[in-house]
Amino acid sequence: MLLTVENVHTSAQGTAEELDWLHTTLVYRDPTARFRANAQERVPLFDRRRCRFPSGLVSLAVRRAAKEGLALDVRDARPPPPALRDRPNIRWLYEYQEEAVEACIAAGRGIVQVPTGGGKTEVFGAVVHLVPCRWLVFVHRADLMHQAAERIERRTGEPCGLWGDGVFRPGRVIVATFKTVALALAARERTALRLCADAEGVIVDECHTLAADEAYRVLGACPNAFYRFGFSGTPLSRSDRKGALVIAATGEIIYKMKAAALVAAGVVAQPTVHLVPCAVKPDPTRDYRTAHTGAMTAHHRERMAVAILKRAPKPCIAFIRDIAHGESLEVAVRAAGFRTELVSGRNPTKQRQASIRRVAEGETDVLISSVVFQEGIDLPELKSVALLAGGKSHIAALQNIGRGMRRKDRFGRVVKDAVPIFELTDTPCGTCEVLDRVTGENHYRHSLCRWVHAHAKERRRAYRGAGYPLVEGIP
Repeated sequence: MLLTVENVHTSAQGTAEELDWLHTTLVYRDPTARFRANAQERVPLFDRRRCRFPSGLVSLAVRRAAKEGLALDVRDARPPPPALRDRPNIRWLYEYQEEAVEACIAAGRGIVQVPTGGGKTEVFGAVVHLVPCRWLVFVHRADLMHQAAERIERRTGEPCGLWGDGVFRPGRVIVATFKTVALALAARERTALRLCADAEGVIVDECHTLAADEAYRVLGACPNAFYRFGFSGTPLSRSDRKGALVIAATGEIIYKMKAAALVAAGVVAQPTVHLVPCAVKPDPTRDYRTAHTGAMTAHHRERMAVAILKRAPKPCIAFIRDIAHGESLEVAVRAAGFRTELVSGRNPTKQRQASIRRVAEGETDVLISSVVFQEGIDLPELKSVALLAGGKSHIAALQNIGRGMRRKDRFGRVVKDAVPIFELTDTPCGTCEVLDRVTGENHYRHSLCRWVHAHAKERRRAYRGAGYPLVEGIP
């Protein structure tokens, strides 16, 4: 079978049996399909009508074919990559960051997995400096756009373009939000079509978001981008199993650094996760969102959250999910005598930046945040993190922990070596457990209790996988 590799797609020529093999091999399983009408549990990534599949999956197809004894002839039809800069200055990088840059240049496409606090922006800033071609750097929030552009400019000395948050500024390197570009492409705006077509390299920060249809389509609109890189601390850890789409858009993992190695190297502060149990009230509700919202806003849980925030070193950032939960918690924490404020996506970018400044300058004790500060903020002044959102996303939990792991400030001064993390762990109500005599395991009659038990188990597994010590209760 002949595979012809281009930047976005790879075409296949072969017998009907060989094409059937691709159709059954290049799939991902959608565990949520049973909840949606006409959804497929096995989603094919090989387009049988056009006889093509995303080029990020070529390595996977080659490995599977070799394992099953199928002969593949892979031909690279891409134009040569842009030349590298002579004698680039990238002395700001740590040794492991230099290794990540070298992996990018050698592979041409793929995922760089570096934990939060490991300096992903430093790495891709070096990549766009080393390869002097036209780049589009995609982020999924306006805050991240401004921060990434500022960091690249500071390191390289070259002005960055911006595309998002109501701003458009051209440049060789343009940092853009997915939403802005997707809307412009949908409207067939000439500037958007031209910029995407002209891009010779694309970078996706927090690339686990690529599984969203909007982001996936944007990368498909960049046919001339030879270089395609994704950066994330948790690129393939999605609970919906859509990590295959991340690989399809960028390629497989080409460099990986674990958090424990960064702690040992003194790059980030050592987090210790304190698990503070809080039993949910008996609730027979079967709708997840209704049950979860009720659990998050329960009075006894709010009292426990305030108790945690009283003990947490200040300044502290506390993560919640629902705005109503945050508003109620803000009132309770302020009543306990702490300077506190709530930030969410409802606040304009300038207001959120002002909130960050107040924390850095010691004017705020507790910053209560929705998912808007889950990624990208640089606040080494934080002394602790409180995880109060519960829920099933262990990606969110790991990202939130990373907000407190910055060890050095922007001037290179060490501000902390360790950071305590407090997770308010929802546990089953204790009134609906049923012992399975066959397996010896407990089961729960209430859906909410099954959910919180399973979600807490997943988060603990993620913490252990990252190498974070776990402690029961508040010290």
